[in-house]
Amino acid sequence: MKWTMLRLQLNEHGSLVGFNEDEEYEDECRRQRKFLKNESKRVVVRCIASPNYPWRILASYNPIAKYLQVKTFQEKHHCLGSFENKMMIATMIAQHFEAIINDHFKMKLRKIQRRCASEMHVN
Repeated sequence: MKWTMLRLQLNEHGSLVGFNEDEEYEDECRRQRKFLKNESKRVVVRCIASPNYPWRILASYNPIAKYLQVKTFQEKHHCLGSFENKMMIATMIAQHFEAIINDHFKMKLRKIQRRCASEMHVN
């Protein structure tokens, strides 16, 4: 099993900011994470693919060692991937597929929809 590296840094406001080192893996598996608590001393990250799924990571700052220490981590992550993408709008899809539709003007709507779902990972 391949794990993504979730790195945390302090931003200019003093709160923890996380970013993925391997974003291709996250896109491939469709895992979505949400920062529930994002403070200067602690952070809680949870999977939002399904609302009742218990997977989460809790990390807090250890002042003695001066690093962020993971307190709670559930290793198994078996939730289904999510295909929700609220940032995707029809104009973005049209711009992406405009050249393809112009080249293949006899392509049926169902085929365009399937291609959109597979290439852009949306429903």
